[in-house]
Amino acid sequence: TDGQTGNFNATYGSFDTYSVLGGIGGPVTEKLRYRADFGTTKSNGWRDFGVTTNNGSFMLDFQPTEDDRVELYLQANDDKYDTDTGIPVDEDGSLVEGMDPETRYNDPQDFLKHQRFDAQLKYNHRFNDQMNLTNHFSWSDDDINYLSTEFLEFNATKDSLNRAFPFYFNHETKTIQNQLDLSYSFTTGSIEHKSLIGYNLSILDRKSFRGDVIGPGTFTTISIQNPILNQGHIEPVDTRVRVREELVNAFYFQDWLKFSDQFKAIIGVRYDIFSGTYYTDQVNPDRSLDVAGNRVKIPSTALTYRGGVVYQPIETISVFASYSNYFKPSRTIAPNDEIFDPEKGYQAEVGVKWEKPNVISATFSGFYMLKNNIVERNTVDEFNQIGEADSKGVELDVEYTPIKGLYAKAGYAFVEAKVRSFDTDALQATRAGNKLQFAPDHLANAWVSYEFQNKNLKNFGVGTGFNYTGENYTDSANTFKLPDYYTWDATLFYKLKNVRIALNINNITDQFYYTDAIFGNQFFPGLERNYKISLGYNF
Repeated sequence: TDGQTGNFNATYGSFDTYSVLGGIGGPVTEKLRYRADFGTTKSNGWRDFGVTTNNGSFMLDFQPTEDDRVELYLQANDDKYDTDTGIPVDEDGSLVEGMDPETRYNDPQDFLKHQRFDAQLKYNHRFNDQMNLTNHFSWSDDDINYLSTEFLEFNATKDSLNRAFPFYFNHETKTIQNQLDLSYSFTTGSIEHKSLIGYNLSILDRKSFRGDVIGPGTFTTISIQNPILNQGHIEPVDTRVRVREELVNAFYFQDWLKFSDQFKAIIGVRYDIFSGTYYTDQVNPDRSLDVAGNRVKIPSTALTYRGGVVYQPIETISVFASYSNYFKPSRTIAPNDEIFDPEKGYQAEVGVKWEKPNVISATFSGFYMLKNNIVERNTVDEFNQIGEADSKGVELDVEYTPIKGLYAKAGYAFVEAKVRSFDTDALQATRAGNKLQFAPDHLANAWVSYEFQNKNLKNFGVGTGFNYTGENYTDSANTFKLPDYYTWDATLFYKLKNVRIALNINNITDQFYYTDAIFGNQFFPGLERNYKISLGYNF
């Protein structure tokens, strides 16, 4: 910002959760500005899923001349999470008798630690009103250390759980990216153009250390009721490292065209040259090399493109259509070192938008999406590649401000997502036509808020709304189903000059629901009724 600004916010809520964040920024000189932010969060967590996060960022914005600008951005975080692998459900998707959904059956020693540092440097030069050059360089060092009791299975009488899969890894990932863009505005006859040509370089170096989890606390059995969660010491020992070295060179061109005030279009094309090298080395516990593994090189190239048009018959109505395809190299490697084919596909969309500034904005659209080579994981060691899956549906989004102080928004989506083909005949016969995993047919949400305008209640506000998610399956075999659910939330707030105080209550009806799953039948219970109180100050 050109002027000195700052903000501070403190929050306390359910599960002994608190967070503090703040920032300050402004001018150092006429040509140099800065911004610094920090934040910290600590929570015992729903189902004792504890979280501790610490992060900060710093930015410099330097404009030595009218045509040159340099931005430096630094960010770091140091976070720790408990892990949660859900609760197993019965064959019909119901809770097993006696199981408490508020109990997290993981080992208390499980953890996920995440440390990351990012640096970005961006330079922009304006040659004239028609031409600009931008170079954006970024570097990151990312460390994820994970140990979790992932697979929980019932014994024969379903009164206890076996901890069958203590899973450990440590990803050490370094990335370098550079994006160089040249933009140019010009006209050909009566057509206006805004063209962009560029080159993108991406380098990934990931070392994933893996090994055995040892100690008396491994592969133990715990009771479903009143379990003793800590069954003894556990610790990871490194035995191997999986290395992924990936290089991407990409060239792209885009052109935005204005044929008239009513008709505009955009076209774009991109060519990627991808090269990946993968291998697994055996290492000693101190991570020194023991036995070198075979190097596997996987080169591939892809041409992707996109296009879109917008037509405005009148100022408040826009009709639009778009089409694009995509290419996504697979980074999933099965336990047997199988590397899967890249994911490919395309998407088409048409729609209409009605907009009156500061009053209403409504968008209705329909889409079709096709994906090939999706990888899914059904058990600890079972990975499958779906040959083809598609989804089609409609979406509606509305924002409405009929009078001063009143704001309303609502959204709805209907999606039909199905598996069309599998890469094996056996799965093709049993799963083609099934619903795609984690793809609910219906999604809906709404929110209404009002800031009182009369003298006695001025500066007070209230808001309420809901989210709805339809039922969906956890695997392509459609064996287990996550039931549909809705949550109802509300807020009460007070604003006076630079201060804002708010109370938020989520899941007011204390609805019991599941949000996600792993291994098909290990469901994640959603948050029970919870609240938070926040105090914010801007200056």
